[in-house]
Amino acid sequence: MKNFYIKYIFTAVILLSTISVFTNAQPDEKTKLGFESIAVKDLRPLVWFLSSSELEGRKSGERGGDITAKFVATHFAKSGLEPVSGNKTMLQKFSFHESSHSNATTLTIVENNEETRYSFLQDFIVTANLPDEFNIDIELVFAKHAYAEEEINYDDFKGIDIKDKYVLAFTSLPKNANNKPSSPIQVFRSIKKRKKIAEEKGAKGIIFIDDSFVNQGIKYFKDQLLAPKAWMEKPEFVFNEIIINDKMGEKIFSAAGLELNKIREKLSEESLDEELDFSGVKINFDLKLKSGMKEGSNVVGYFEGSDPELKNEVVVIGAHYDHLGVGESGVIFHGADDNASGTSGIMEVAEAFTVNEYKPKRSLLFIAFGAEELGLIGSKYYTNNPLLPLENTYTMINIDMIGRNALDTVQAIGSNFHSNRLHELSEEAANRTDIYFDYSENSVEHPERTYFRSDQINFAKKDIPVVYYTSGDHKDYHRPSDTFEKINFEKIQKVSRLVYFLAWELSNNTEPLNLDGILFSNK
Repeated sequence: MKNFYIKYIFTAVILLSTISVFTNAQPDEKTKLGFESIAVKDLRPLVWFLSSSELEGRKSGERGGDITAKFVATHFAKSGLEPVSGNKTMLQKFSFHESSHSNATTLTIVENNEETRYSFLQDFIVTANLPDEFNIDIELVFAKHAYAEEEINYDDFKGIDIKDKYVLAFTSLPKNANNKPSSPIQVFRSIKKRKKIAEEKGAKGIIFIDDSFVNQGIKYFKDQLLAPKAWMEKPEFVFNEIIINDKMGEKIFSAAGLELNKIREKLSEESLDEELDFSGVKINFDLKLKSGMKEGSNVVGYFEGSDPELKNEVVVIGAHYDHLGVGESGVIFHGADDNASGTSGIMEVAEAFTVNEYKPKRSLLFIAFGAEELGLIGSKYYTNNPLLPLENTYTMINIDMIGRNALDTVQAIGSNFHSNRLHELSEEAANRTDIYFDYSENSVEHPERTYFRSDQINFAKKDIPVVYYTSGDHKDYHRPSDTFEKINFEKIQKVSRLVYFLAWELSNNTEPLNLDGILFSNK
């Protein structure tokens, strides 16, 4: 999207919960039957089956993912949805390249002509998603924390040449840095942000030293580190990121004639003024992967509108059905909240429209996306290969993880980024369902980058107004412990009814959704 990634700071008031408390508004005559059909008693068995061990974690390209896609398509059909005209099936198939890390990956450090070899998942972890094997010699340049923040006039990259080199840094931050991470997942996202800065400055990769992070990652996230990543088309280059333990760090510093602990202490005291030379350090990175081609599916169900003209436009209602599958250790990632909750939600909303006596003016397109967990592959494929013209796509509503955290609160992301009218209708729908909106992450500049982490972003890149509803992260996110018994079904019901109301208003709205939101206000 033209100028999509502009540096725009959201200066409007960010509300932690929506405007005020509302009374229990009842649906009107035109929406009552559909509204009441969205019920806990129907959501519960859907989430139970979708998160069951029988579906093996619903990974796209695997048996469990294929069964899930067919199950959702069958439910759509029984609800009264149809394939898009000209298609015999609701399954939109796509192929993707998949690769995962191998235990055979090594890093070798040479000191005094002696080689010391270190092993992946023993001494270091690789958090980058790399598409091809390679064997390279790494040229290092030291950049302290690899941190830069304009607000405090701090830049570890100033005055050093990192182009085509690997940056060596500690995961710690300078004392006056803002937004210091307070949890392992926040440390990880801080690393990702610093990696992006190094990449933008021309580095080929980055190596962080963090003994605790490596140990915790191997202990608790081994399956995730070995989990496959995917591309529709393999990129020519992917920036690499490695995190090593102190034993490796000590070896690298020793090879440069330095002591790691002394440098770390100076850095902590902010007394490290001299430049450190690692140009003579020899490191070889031998990357081994397991890779191949896979096939996944989106499930696309169509419900025709009633207006002779407006029915040519569609409101897209989406949620990804896939999850992480089965780990290398054999553990199943059930994904009850992520995203059996959202999948069951759109299945119920689809049924609500079909049972309702009054029909919407615009058509509705329900899409259960595949391969979201592998890199938003399914939604990217759909927006590049739409079954209905994107210029006739009025808007897109996405739900992802709607079954945890506070009952009456949901994060609303992106509703005012493209269209002020969409934002207004979203808030009106919240009023009717007694939901409080949390806007705290509603910014393209938010460090969690929530707006960019689910399927609506691929529609937004095509200048289609979007809104994304989510309960937000929790301790079971991307863990095997994201299970059925922890789900709040009343919350899924609430959010699904919110989506139903919003989709109803959007499908009957006679006004255009002008691109006048905050991302367009300065254009």
